[in-house]
Amino acid sequence: MGFLWDGDDNVLVYSQPGTRIRNIARKPKVTLNFDGDGQGGDIVVLSGIAEVDESGPSAAEDAAWVAKYAGEWERLGMTAGSFAERFSVPVRIRIGSVHGRY
Repeated sequence: MGFLWDGDDNVLVYSQPGTRIRNIARKPKVTLNFDGDGQGGDIVVLSGIAEVDESGPSAAEDAAWVAKYAGEWERLGMTAGSFAERFSVPVRIRIGSVHGRY
């Protein structure tokens, strides 16, 4: 999984269909937790409201997403198409707060 920040207050992620998506419909408040440095620092948590983007492009059709992750997919033996098949649900998160620990 990855994310794409729009430079403002929104983050795009692509998710697998299933429980997580059903939960977003019921309880749209979410957090994105990013790995730290392994020593308790550089931890970032984004909190916001998530919404499934029914009209959003697939990951394979999103030029910015492909540009950001194509190298990673290649390293993992994936393609834009295989990623988009697995992570087929675009989710937009409107960021309400950011917490960090350095």
